[in-house]
Amino acid sequence: MDERSQFLADAAAQRKERELNRVQTETTLKLQALARGYLARKKFVSAVRSTTSEKFSAFVDLEKSEKVLLSNDEVLKWSRLFLRILRLPDDNEVLALLVPDTSYFHWTPSRVISDIISTIPQSLMYISGNRVTENSLFLASNEHKPLISGQALNALFSILFKSVKNDENLLPIFISHVLTCPAIVVHLNKANLDNFLNSELFDRCLTYLRSSPELVESIEPQKTINLLGNVIHLGYLDEETVKNRIVDWTWVIGLVMAQCTEFAVRPGEQSSHNHWHPIFGHYRLPIDPKLWKKLGGGSSSEPTHTAELEKDIPPTLAAIVCQLYMTALSTMTNMKNEIIAGICREDRTLRQLWSYLVRWGNQGRYVSSSSTAPSPLNAALSLMSCPQSLHAAPLMLFADAAAIVISILDEEELYERAVPFALEELVHIARFCNYFCFRAVWTGYVDDRSSDHGLFASIHQLCMVLHVRDSRRSFVNDPKFWLAPDVKSSILMGEFEKKTPRGVLLMRRMSHLVSLKERMLLFRKFVSADKNSNESSATLITGLDEAGIDQDGVFKEFLELTIKKVFDPALNLFHSTAAGVLYPSATSSVHEDHLALFQFVGRILAKAVYEGIVVDVQLAPVLLAAVRFFIQILLDFVVCN
Repeated sequence: MDERSQFLADAAAQRKERELNRVQTETTLKLQALARGYLARKKFVSAVRSTTSEKFSAFVDLEKSEKVLLSNDEVLKWSRLFLRILRLPDDNEVLALLVPDTSYFHWTPSRVISDIISTIPQSLMYISGNRVTENSLFLASNEHKPLISGQALNALFSILFKSVKNDENLLPIFISHVLTCPAIVVHLNKANLDNFLNSELFDRCLTYLRSSPELVESIEPQKTINLLGNVIHLGYLDEETVKNRIVDWTWVIGLVMAQCTEFAVRPGEQSSHNHWHPIFGHYRLPIDPKLWKKLGGGSSSEPTHTAELEKDIPPTLAAIVCQLYMTALSTMTNMKNEIIAGICREDRTLRQLWSYLVRWGNQGRYVSSSSTAPSPLNAALSLMSCPQSLHAAPLMLFADAAAIVISILDEEELYERAVPFALEELVHIARFCNYFCFRAVWTGYVDDRSSDHGLFASIHQLCMVLHVRDSRRSFVNDPKFWLAPDVKSSILMGEFEKKTPRGVLLMRRMSHLVSLKERMLLFRKFVSADKNSNESSATLITGLDEAGIDQDGVFKEFLELTIKKVFDPALNLFHSTAAGVLYPSATSSVHEDHLALFQFVGRILAKAVYEGIVVDVQLAPVLLAAVRFFIQILLDFVVCN
């Protein structure tokens, strides 16, 4: 390396070293400034705390110090003066410093500060409590994320909680404006939550809601669901209170859920003016987009009123709890399967519920007539005169849950493993359902308008599920088990021919009460009458019968050949399973007029039935159930798999 290159290299190295020294010096000065500032602030804060503790060290109890605070009226006079001279920009900074200081529980004068803080908000709550709470805590927690920090939200709740803790007059304001905040319990820190649970305020809220149900009716429907969620959440956190007040807790939840469905749209009333609610389905009121924007997107139940039966026989705890579940099922129709799955998570639940119903019926307290023997059947029939009774809730819940569970069980679970009922119990349940449905219609408790809801609808659904399962594989082992009890089939058919309401309803909803042979004879009788009514008044010329061994001749051959052709899998209208049953092909749309072809097939089959011609066609059970509008069980789909 020559002299010039060496000189340039040395100059560059010296320049780099000077730059490094300069950066180190600047960094050191900044660190020193930060350290000195931190130490100075820490020293200042310690001095302020020491001075405050020293000034308030002897002032910890108003009674012992014989000092008296100003009255509320005097405080209000001074507060008006403070509001006139208030400087918002500067005082907001002071307020921002005051709010975090309310959570410093380790201060020496914390007891005095707590007394002051609990006294001041009481006046504010009495003056404009509704406006203050509604515009602060509710708006702060109404977003998916709180608008303010968790510390500020907890400080605000702490101020409100301390004012309500010892004042019963503020309890309705606390319920209607604090417990209606969305998921307020989730946002509380451990200190506030522990103070709330230990103060027995939740117990007082339940007592007030039970004694003043009009408070729930006065709350906006959009906020009622928030109250429901908070009451349930607090019930899980405060198990001891729920155990001691289980009746009041379930009653409050049922009342709130009934209020939630006041604006729910009933089936068949949907319109373009309704709104979709993630929980209640179609709703008449718009929902808050800020609160529900993170969720994906029922029938209503009228508020239940106690019937005269409850005046003499108070409902049991099981009836109250079951009524709560029934209200949940009718309120949250979109979550019905999830609720039923939770109830039937353990197989013993349904068995215990059936055992309770048997004991309940055998007590004889629910039978209206003294000449009637006590039994679950007679007790259930007596409930038809008071459909809003809480005593009907366990029976309806059992029927709804059992119908869903039994419909999804396979044969191994139901017949071999005896889940959830033994076969003997299943026979008793089937007999109870069949007898109940028949007598409810026959004695006039149920008509065509009331047969689609209430206790009858629940038990009838279970009855039909059991009948379908028994038709597939019998568990009753009695060919006359499903026939009408105490009434001959001829009487039922006579009622049906006379078009009486009960006869038509029984044959339409429970045709199995009449034997299959008699139903076929009745059907052929109606077909003959229909043929006679369609004949014209022209002269009828009767010629020779068509040739053929079975006297059906060419027309039957035409039907058989046509049916054989349309059900041929090569035509791609129907496919055949391994068991030989037929179901519609998923690729039948390759025919341009495939829907018209299906309609033609239906008319051909109907003509064969109308003429009394037997055709050899084995349709899949799921297809037959769909055509007849019957309940489709899981095994029907397994057959087509």
